[in-house]
Amino acid sequence: MERTLKTNKQMTGRMTHINSVRGLAWGSIGGVAGTLVMDVTLMGVLAAFGSSPLTCFSIVGNTVARFLSMQNLGLARAIYLGIATHYVVGPVIGAIFGLAVAGIKALQVHPLKKSMLLGILR
Repeated sequence: MERTLKTNKQMTGRMTHINSVRGLAWGSIGGVAGTLVMDVTLMGVLAAFGSSPLTCFSIVGNTVARFLSMQNLGLARAIYLGIATHYVVGPVIGAIFGLAVAGIKALQVHPLKKSMLLGILR
């Protein structure tokens, strides 16, 4: 005679709410990490070629300032604006990517090598 536990139910399906929150959180963390790695790399390369390490922030800041000047919003200090924009856009794009991975089954690859490749390609 076989005994089974009737109270032990296995959950089937995905808990989309938890996956979405985890996707947003891990995506944001990945966005910050990717932004930091990109900044350190760019600053190192720019310094190695004799340019100012803050040139990358200046370019981003000037572009955002030019866009905001079309809206009649006068903003100065391009480097600070570039840093702020850079560290807002990185985590937001990471969060969107994390949410997409959590919600789209085809993007959910399990081997670590494939996951890292997909994250780098984003």
